[in-house]
Amino acid sequence: MSIKDDIKTLTLNIKNSWRLALFLPMHTMRPIKGSVGQMLIAMLFAFLTASATWAYWIWPIGSFSTYGLSSYLATLAFVLAGVASVASIFGLGRRMIDLIIALSWVAPIGAILTILISASTSEPGMIAGLLIWVCAYYTIIIIPFRLFSTLQTVRIWKAIPIVVAYIGFNTLAQALWYQVPLFEQKQVTQSETEEDYLRVNAEDIYYAQSSLIMQQLSGLKPQTAGQSDLYAILGAGYGEQRVFLREVQAVNKILGTHFGNNENIVTLANSRAEPTLFPLANLPNLRMAVSAIAENMDAEEDVLLLFLTSHGSEDVISTSFYGVDPKPITANALSEILDDSGLLNMILILSACHSGSFIDDLKAPGRVIIAAAAADRNSFGC
Repeated sequence: MSIKDDIKTLTLNIKNSWRLALFLPMHTMRPIKGSVGQMLIAMLFAFLTASATWAYWIWPIGSFSTYGLSSYLATLAFVLAGVASVASIFGLGRRMIDLIIALSWVAPIGAILTILISASTSEPGMIAGLLIWVCAYYTIIIIPFRLFSTLQTVRIWKAIPIVVAYIGFNTLAQALWYQVPLFEQKQVTQSETEEDYLRVNAEDIYYAQSSLIMQQLSGLKPQTAGQSDLYAILGAGYGEQRVFLREVQAVNKILGTHFGNNENIVTLANSRAEPTLFPLANLPNLRMAVSAIAENMDAEEDVLLLFLTSHGSEDVISTSFYGVDPKPITANALSEILDDSGLLNMILILSACHSGSFIDDLKAPGRVIIAAAAADRNSFGC
């Protein structure tokens, strides 16, 4: 076959793959003309789509991750081997190449739909989660049914085990090993930050701290005798990305839903987008919040939940907020604040890279510590 014929087949496969996914009518009984070469080109396109998607989620991107590439290839090999095994059971082994080609060329559909749903949803929930799941698996669900319906030699019901196998093996792969991003996140330097971000008015922000922290603390209610009450402090450290602010707002909502009110929740957040929505997540405000909650709690009966989310390094949780420049939360400083409170029962959740490095400093009887990553590891998405 000549190069011209290969290009013609390539163009036909791309066009028909999208026609299958978009429910456009097909005028041929073999919409995809598969070969190993065509499959490899289509899989390369799918890989580039995955790379662009990862770049969006963790922007700004840094270096390419070889660990991420290994994770991607391992997941791909595991899923395709599993699906191929199921396909051979149902006599569809010869159709696997056609199926892989079609799914690879329409990979952007699922990626774009997932990004659009995520971007339009400010807080996670069951419905939003379901929509994201459906968008992610849209083409995997649709393509096998559409492809087999055009092939007179294949019964359409055989698409069911293929779809179940794709989703099942992909879910299993995510459960069996950590899905490492294809890119490391770029660490923003001071010069880059000064160039890319508008400087906030630090004087106004610090002037507002007194009223903002008092607004948070004034709602605290004394504990109920004979009942184990939950008090919570939620902190978003890194001020240059909205994701951390959204996380504490989501946790606030979840706690309010399960415990009936948000009165005993103190929220601290560094946010360039909304710098005075909450008090700063800095050491003075954190110490004040812990102290105020301790005055309302029964140390032996009640529980303090501390949730901190940010970027991090060993023994450090970032509070980076260029122009305001609060000191980072170190393991030693956080341990001192908690020890001085006199509280006995705590649940400490640290969602940051290298957050496991805090465990040795924070561990004590009556404390449950949950870290997003080991002391020498990045957390998911970073």
